[in-house]
Amino acid sequence: ALARIEAPSSGVILSRNVEPGDAVQPGRVLIGFASDGPTELVVQPSEENLELLRVGAPALASPDAYPDSVFEATVSFIAPVVDPDQGTVEVRLRTTNAPTYLLTDMTLSVNITAGSREGAAVLSAEAVRGLGTSDPWVAVIEDGRLARRSVEVGLQGDGLVEVLAGVERGDRIVPVNDSPELGTRVRTQSTS
Repeated sequence: ALARIEAPSSGVILSRNVEPGDAVQPGRVLIGFASDGPTELVVQPSEENLELLRVGAPALASPDAYPDSVFEATVSFIAPVVDPDQGTVEVRLRTTNAPTYLLTDMTLSVNITAGSREGAAVLSAEAVRGLGTSDPWVAVIEDGRLARRSVEVGLQGDGLVEVLAGVERGDRIVPVNDSPELGTRVRTQSTS
């Protein structure tokens, strides 16, 4: 009787956390509400990815319950603060073609495009050692021996790393799981 609660827009009530006559404190969630309109996705990537995110970036989303269904979205908001407990930042994405079976609070996998480059030279992330350090490198075969070669890396994602400098087309690179010690004599074997 002391207050009137109004929704900011039309929508659907998802949960009611109070009953008429309950005493409530400021900040308490009274009603869970989903407003009508464009579908909005909320993700919380690690703050380490913050420099790669930008409003307007394209993304692909896939509901975990329907992994073969993929739809497009666009980053519409990046929170100006980092959650100090989780080390994450809230990012919201808008989509106009969300599937009809998409439900509130459904778990999604979202890939946000941070950058792309046509004709980039890439290696498997497994082949590049020291990723995330100031000196990434690869093991290459030089004169019949396994040698260390520093590389300059660029864009990373989906298990691939762009290599800007340090290796050339035709260099024989040995992945981490197949690698003997540096300096070891090695022989290559072709597979058909």
